[in-house]
Amino acid sequence: MRIPFYLVAAALLAASKAEDNVSIKRLGASTESEPQHQEVNTISIEAFSTNSHDDSNEDPPVDEQRSSRRSRLERGSSRRSRISNEDPPVQVESRSECVTDSTGTFTNLFYYSTGHKCAQDCDSANGYPCMGKPECWLERFYTLADCCGGGGRDPDVCVPDSMGFTNKFYIDYSTGLKCAQDCDSANGLPCMGRPEVWKQRFNTLEECCDGVRLDPDVCVPAAEGRFTNKFYIDYLHWQCAQDCDSASGLPCMGKPEFWNSQRFNTLEECCDRGLGSDPDVCVPYSEGRFTNKFYIDHSAVPKCAQDCDSASGLPCMGRPEVWNNERFNTLEECCDRGLGSDPDVCVPYSEGRFTNKFYIDHSAVPKCAQDCDSASGLPCMGRSAFLWTVYFDTAEDCAGWLFGS
Repeated sequence: MRIPFYLVAAALLAASKAEDNVSIKRLGASTESEPQHQEVNTISIEAFSTNSHDDSNEDPPVDEQRSSRRSRLERGSSRRSRISNEDPPVQVESRSECVTDSTGTFTNLFYYSTGHKCAQDCDSANGYPCMGKPECWLERFYTLADCCGGGGRDPDVCVPDSMGFTNKFYIDYSTGLKCAQDCDSANGLPCMGRPEVWKQRFNTLEECCDGVRLDPDVCVPAAEGRFTNKFYIDYLHWQCAQDCDSASGLPCMGKPEFWNSQRFNTLEECCDRGLGSDPDVCVPYSEGRFTNKFYIDHSAVPKCAQDCDSASGLPCMGRPEVWNNERFNTLEECCDRGLGSDPDVCVPYSEGRFTNKFYIDHSAVPKCAQDCDSASGLPCMGRSAFLWTVYFDTAEDCAGWLFGS
């Protein structure tokens, strides 16, 4: 015969009370009612133990049940003690934190923030990593490292990034291919503020320069906002320029474009090896000086011009175009070797003088004209429009050629 469950429960309750009374007695407490409870307990247990052997499938004796219950209680107590001594879990139960959030107090726990970094639930007026209260549904973490690890980010980058600036270096593509430092831009270069989270970080500026495959002698000063005072090719004007403050005048033209990384120690080296140009021409040109040499002026009617201040009058016509780099030492040499023209005609023409010679004017009706000021009246008709015009010493020679006499 099986014992009803409610009778077993009552016996267990009585046994539990008896154990409590024994414990009190050991502590010196009053135990006047203890015999009565023990007696009831004994009668109950004996009554149930008498019937407990009637069936092989019946529940185990109460003593065994009580021993099993005590063992379970001890294991539970031991487990609670272990848990209290262990490190806190990485993730906090969000539901309990929502209750805390509703009180308006800060938890000082960490949570995911914008930009794939972590923030702390504390007053943002205190500075990073404090960024105020998060949304209730966001996960919480006990430490900043746990938060960064939970987000799959490198704690060596995420933790300093969440605290503010990492002071590491990264490649800045916004203003050209150069290196910048993750620090407050108000401090000046190389500090350019926080980079995007996906950008690679470098421990030193030199490592960053190596990462972009630029010469540290060029890359480091560029990142720090310093001039190198070295020379480079200015492809816009096809001359050499110096990496120095343009306010100082030529050859200083400021920093070159980021892709223009070749540098030369001297202006002569830049002209010779870089541009392949004659340093006697390239150097003064790059320095903004006139060479006083002569070159062919291809504008309108070709003639020879001198590399000097055009305000001085002909033959001075200023610097030639960048591609026009052939120079001559004398005007006669320019006319003869450069233009292949008679110097007796070319030289006065280049100097803005009249030759007073005669030539055939082919406009309207062909006739002979004199190379002199047209304001003087005929036969003066000014210069011929063509440099290669045939000139005659007299009007008769010109007419003989024109009419075949």
